[in-house]
Amino acid sequence: MCSTKLRHLDLQHNQLGAEGARLLADALPTQLETICLVRTSIGDERLAALLPKLQHLHNANLCEAMIGCEGARALAENMPPSLHTLQLVDNRIGVRGVEALATKLPQSLVVLQLSQNRSIGDEGVKALAASLPPLLEELLLTSCSVGDDGAEALAKGLPPTLKTLGLHDNPLSSKGAAAVESAAAALPHRIKFASY
Repeated sequence: MCSTKLRHLDLQHNQLGAEGARLLADALPTQLETICLVRTSIGDERLAALLPKLQHLHNANLCEAMIGCEGARALAENMPPSLHTLQLVDNRIGVRGVEALATKLPQSLVVLQLSQNRSIGDEGVKALAASLPPLLEELLLTSCSVGDDGAEALAKGLPPTLKTLGLHDNPLSSKGAAAVESAAAALPHRIKFASY
């Protein structure tokens, strides 16, 4: 059993099989604040088993963890209310997964990284743009198949607190890029356009 004093757990680059995930779910302390499951191949089903114990998370790094739409839906259903940072880079999350997440993003969220989820597309970005948390400072959507329609919707939904925006490696024309640049210029501070 894990210590009840454990607040940060980093299991990156460890392949968690079904049995390992089950044992982890049984042993996780309920007061965990940070979890890193980068390259663990946790997947949808195993992530869903862990989520009920993670209601006090502030930081969740779930990059390259083989999470798809079902895992994103499970995360949305069990979204920790005090989550500050959510990193989901290079998974298999598509439109339906992002739509589910968008409806449940906590107001406390400051960092949202969804880059390299290539099936998000315009429809997913439209859902996200309509629900961006008011305190969001960083939004990464690099390599998410965002076109002009998604960029224009995003431009209308940028929160005034945004400081970093990643839209690199998307099929934007000058029209979509201009919409985002114009909206970013209207924000109270200068935006950093990230290429990652």
